[in-house]
Amino acid sequence: MKGGGSYYIISRSVGPELGGAIGVLFYFAYSVGATFYVVAFSTTLSSTFFAGQEIFSPYWMQIIVGTVTLVIILIISLIGAGFFTKINVLLFIVQFGSILYGVGSILFTRYHGELPSGGYFMGWGGQNFVDNFMWDFNNVGLCEGGDCSFLYVFSIIFPAVTGIMEGANLSGDLADPHRSIWRGTLMAIFGSFFFYIVCMVTFAGGFTRETLQLNSSVFQETSFFSQYLVVVGVLISTSSSALGAVFGGSRILQAISRDKLLPGISIFGYGTTKGDEPIYAVIVTFLIAEACLFAGDLDFMAPIITCFFCLSYGFTNLSCFLVAISGTPNFRPRFKYFTWHTALVGFLLNIAVMFMLEYLYALIAVILWILLFIYLVVFYTPEQAGGWGDVRKAIIFHQVRKYLFHLDPRENHGKLWRPSLLLCVDRLDSPLTEFCNYLKKGGVYILGSVIVGNLDDMNLKREESESAFMDYVKSRNLKAFVQVFIAPTLRIGFHNLMVGAGLGALTCNTVVLPLVNGEEDEEDYQIEEGGLRSRKTQTSVSMAASGLVEILDSPLTRQNLISDSISAHETVKLILDATRLQKNIIVACNFPSCLDVKDLLEPSSEKTIDIWVPANIPIDSFEDFEGTPLLQVELGHILKRSSKISLRFLKAVSHSFTSEDREKLVDIIKRQARFRIGSQGSQIFLVNAESEKIDNDQVYTKEYALNLNTVIKKQDKSNSSVIILSLPPIPEVSSNLSPSECEDVAAEYLHTLRTLTQGLPPTLLVMHAKGQKVMSTSI
Repeated sequence: MKGGGSYYIISRSVGPELGGAIGVLFYFAYSVGATFYVVAFSTTLSSTFFAGQEIFSPYWMQIIVGTVTLVIILIISLIGAGFFTKINVLLFIVQFGSILYGVGSILFTRYHGELPSGGYFMGWGGQNFVDNFMWDFNNVGLCEGGDCSFLYVFSIIFPAVTGIMEGANLSGDLADPHRSIWRGTLMAIFGSFFFYIVCMVTFAGGFTRETLQLNSSVFQETSFFSQYLVVVGVLISTSSSALGAVFGGSRILQAISRDKLLPGISIFGYGTTKGDEPIYAVIVTFLIAEACLFAGDLDFMAPIITCFFCLSYGFTNLSCFLVAISGTPNFRPRFKYFTWHTALVGFLLNIAVMFMLEYLYALIAVILWILLFIYLVVFYTPEQAGGWGDVRKAIIFHQVRKYLFHLDPRENHGKLWRPSLLLCVDRLDSPLTEFCNYLKKGGVYILGSVIVGNLDDMNLKREESESAFMDYVKSRNLKAFVQVFIAPTLRIGFHNLMVGAGLGALTCNTVVLPLVNGEEDEEDYQIEEGGLRSRKTQTSVSMAASGLVEILDSPLTRQNLISDSISAHETVKLILDATRLQKNIIVACNFPSCLDVKDLLEPSSEKTIDIWVPANIPIDSFEDFEGTPLLQVELGHILKRSSKISLRFLKAVSHSFTSEDREKLVDIIKRQARFRIGSQGSQIFLVNAESEKIDNDQVYTKEYALNLNTVIKKQDKSNSSVIILSLPPIPEVSSNLSPSECEDVAAEYLHTLRTLTQGLPPTLLVMHAKGQKVMSTSI
C-alpha cells in the first residue's frame, strides 16, 4: 500500500473518480483541520500565559502564536517522517503523563472547596458518580443560548476521534504497512477510548453536574502542584494533532498529484530522493492552514469539515464492503474479525451521523463531492487507471456472470431478436467496422481475425495483433469485442470463430463477410508478400489528428482475409460453413475507405434505404413471408437512424405478374413485415423489369444478376444510402467435383456477386439462417 491513506484505499478499490473526489475533500479537511488545532493551541497558550497582556488584541495574538506554531510544524514536516515519528513518541509520553497527573490529582488530592473559575470540588465520591451517570440536558455553560441535546454534545465529542486515519495516511513511510496500520489503528482507538472513559468516570465522580457545566478548567484547577502540567498536556495534544494534519494531509495531496487527478498540481507529487518526502505538498498545506488562520472565526466551517471526515471514513468502509461482496479471491484481510457486515454498518453509520449532526452542512458536503465526482468522470482519463484493478470491474464481472446464467441460448423469440455480429475483419480501417457498430442494435459485436500458422510461431504475433485491434476499437469508440485465432488456414480459423466466439447466450447469430471488389484495393492498396496489403496512399489528415496512424499503419491491422490471400473455393466454403452453423449471412460490398459512415446513416439531405426482395421468388412463397425478406426488412429498420432516411421495399416484376398478384404481395408485405406505408416516407414499389427480362421463375445466373443490377441502378438515381439485397443461392462445391471444378464454380459465384453489386452504393447481400425468428407480429 503506497502513500495517500484513505484516498489510496478508496481510489484503488472503487475507482479514481469516486476515490479522487473523496481524496480532495479529505485533504481539504486536513488542511483546515490543522488551523483548528492551531487555534486551540493559541487560545490555550494565550489564556494561560498571556492572560493580562495588552500589547496585542486577541485576534493578533492568535495570529502570532498560531503562525509561530505552524512554522515549527512546517520545519518538522520538511525534515521528514523519521524525525516526525521521534517527535511524536516524545509528545505521546509527555501527553500520557499529563493525563495521568490530572486524573491522579482529582482522585487523590486533599484540596476541597470552591474552584477559581466557579463550582466546587469535594473529592471523588460515589454519590457524585451516580448523580451524573444519566444525562440531564439544560441550556447552561457551553449550551447557553442553544438547544442542548445528545446530538449537540455528540458533535462536540466527534472531532476528538477524527485522527484514526493518521497511520493510514503515512502508509508510504511504513516498513510494513499491511501489519502496522491495522495494529496501530486499533491500539490507538482502544487506547484513546480507554483514556476518554477514565477521564469521564473521574470527572463524573469528582464534580457536581453544575460545576462541570459551568467550569471547563476543572482539570488544571485541581492539580497537585501546578496547573501548567495539565496545560502542557493540552498544548501537546493540539500541537501534535496539527502536526499530524499537516503531515498526513500533505501525503494525500502528493498521492492525488501523482495520479494527475486535477490539472496544474503535478508539482505537488514531487518527493525527495531519500524518504520520498512531499516537500511542495507540505509547503502548500502550510500556506492553506496559514490563510485559514488569518480568516479568523472558522466555526461556520467546522460542521462541513466534520462531514468531509464522515464521507472519507464512510467510503473507506464502503470500499471494504464492495471488495468483500465482489468475491475477489485476492481480498484476504489479515484482521480475522473482519466481515462485510461491519463494513456496511460502518458506512451507513457515518452517513447517518453526518446528516444527524447537521443535515444542511451534510447536504453541502455531498453536493461538493458530487460536483468533484462529475468533473473527474468527464475529464479524468489516465492511462494508468486501467491498472488499478478497482472493484467496479469485479462487481461487473460478478453480475454479468450471474445474469448470463439466466439467458438460455435455446430460448429465441422473434420479438426479442437483435443482430449479434461476427465481422470477419478484412482490414480495421475499413468503414465496415464502424457500419457494423450501428448495425448491431444493442447486440454482441465481435471483430474476428485469423492468423495463419501454428501456435508456437505465431502466438506473439497474435498477442500484438489483438492489442492493436483493441487500441483501434477504443480509439473509434466501437462497442465491440476482439478475438484473434491462430489456425492452419483462414477457413478453419473463421470456422472456429463462428463456433467459439461469444459466451453462453451472448453468441453471434449473424456473420458479416466483406466482399472485396478489387477496384478499391487497386486504388488504395498493394499486395505484399504473404498476402498482406499496404497502403499506396498516405493516411488521411483526420486519422493523423486522431492518433490512429500508428494503429492503422501496423501490418497487424492490415490482414487481407477475403481477397487474393484466400481462394474463391475457400471463400464459398466459408459462406457455406456459416449456413450449416445456422448463422445469418451478410456479405458486405462497396464500402470504400473514403466512406463516411455517420454521413451515410445520418445524412443532411433526403436519402433512402432500399430493400430489394428476391425477384425470382414466386408470389406463393410470400404467403408466410419469413426468412430472408423478413431479415432484410429488420435490418432496414435498424439502419434507419434519421428522419431524412426513408425505407423503400422494392421487387422487380415482369408482365407475368398479374394485378391480383401485386395487390396480394403489397398486402402480405404490409401485414407480415409490419411495413407501414407512408410512415416517415416508407413506400412499396413493384418495379416493371420486363425490358430487362426479369422473370419471376428465372434461375439466378450471371446474366440475371447483370439485368437485376441494371434495374437497381435505374431506381437508385444516386439517392440510396444502403441497398439490401438477398444473397444469391450458394452453389454446392462438393467432393464430387474435382478441385479445379470447385474453384471454377466458386469463382463464377463470386463473379456473380460482383456483377450484381457493381456500381451500387454500400450493399448488403443477406441470407437468413433456418430456425432463426427475427421478427414477431404478435405480443
